[in-house]
Amino acid sequence: MGYLFGIAAVILLYSISTKQSAGDSASKADAGAAMGPPGKPLPDFVRKAIEDAQATKEDLQKASELAAEAGFPKLQLALAARANGAKQLIPCPWKDVTSSEWTRFCSVIANGHKAGDVNPKGFYGIFQIGVRRLVDLGVMSNPITRNVNDDNGQSSRIWQGTWCKTSEKKFLNDPQEQYRLFVKSMELYRGIISEKYTKVLNLDIDGKPATLSGLLALSHTAGSEGMYKWLTQGEIRNKFAWVTQAYHKANGIF
Repeated sequence: MGYLFGIAAVILLYSISTKQSAGDSASKADAGAAMGPPGKPLPDFVRKAIEDAQATKEDLQKASELAAEAGFPKLQLALAARANGAKQLIPCPWKDVTSSEWTRFCSVIANGHKAGDVNPKGFYGIFQIGVRRLVDLGVMSNPITRNVNDDNGQSSRIWQGTWCKTSEKKFLNDPQEQYRLFVKSMELYRGIISEKYTKVLNLDIDGKPATLSGLLALSHTAGSEGMYKWLTQGEIRNKFAWVTQAYHKANGIF
C-alpha cells in the first residue's frame, strides 16, 4: 500500500490547476517519464491525462492501458488507481480530444442555458442553436427574417422558421436531441475548419494562438460565413462582441 500511495501522490502532483506555467507542466511530464524506462517517450494521450485535473474515468483507464503498452508499469498502476476515483463526464465523440476537455467546451457553449430556453432572435435550447443552423441540421425549414424594434426604438433582425420532423415543444423538452444535434453541428463545422481554415490554427489572434475549440465556438455563434468575416475583418470583432467573447472563452480548451 505504501508503494502505491507514493506513486499515486506523484500523480496527484500532476493534477494541480491547469493554470500552471508551461515550464511547470513540462517538468511534471518529465517526472512522469522518469517512472518508465530511460529514454522512452511518454505517449501524448497519457501526458494529457496526467496533466488534466478533471480527466474522466474513461480517459484515465485508456491512459493506463497506453502507459502499460509503452512500458510504464508504475505509471499504469497509478493511473488505474486514479481512474477509480474519477468523476464521470461527457464522453467526447473525437479520439484526439479528452472527455474533460469536451465537457468544458460544452459548458462554455451552453453558458448556463437550459433545454427550454428560447432567445427571441431565434436561438433554442441548451446550446442556443439558431434557426439557420437548425435548418442545416434538418429540423427546421423555410427560414425567414424580419426586423423588430425594441423598447428603445432600435431595430434588430430576428430569424424564424417552420419546425419539421419535430415541434418546438418537443425539441425544448428533449435535451438529448439537442445534444445530438449539437454534436452533429460541431462535426460538420470541424469538417469545414479542416477543409478551409487549417492555416488559421496556431495563428496569433488577439495575443493567443487560435485553437480548434476557439474556431468551433466561433463557427457555432457566427456560422461559417460569419466565421470568415470575423477572421478577416477586425471591425466585425468589435461590432459583434458576444461572438468575440465566445471565441475567447472557448479558445485554448483543445
